Amino acid sequence: MSKIALFVVYNHRYDRNIPIIENLYKGKFSYIFHLVPFYDGKQENVLPVYGRSVNFQSYLAQAYQQINCRERERERERERERERESAIHALFYNCR
Repeated sequence: MSKIALFVVYNHRYDRNIPIIENLYKGKFSYIFHLVPFYDGKQENVLPVYGRSVNFQSYLAQAYQQINCRERERERERERERERESAIHALFYNCR
């Protein structure tokens, strides 16, 4: 199955619209990202972007960079988890 993402670009801080957009498009896209200028909240799929709202071309480049950084961090965490499982497995079978 193909995965497809929706990027919603905001030109101002319209945080109240985020749940409305989420409800409209959930189930239609694998991922929904909101690019919100100067966002300082905790929602993981809302990416803070910086710059003037009339020149929002850089928002997508900023979002791309953030998503890549997050994905690399997730991959590092998965690798650490695999290493922990291997160490536990080795300890368990070496003690028998």
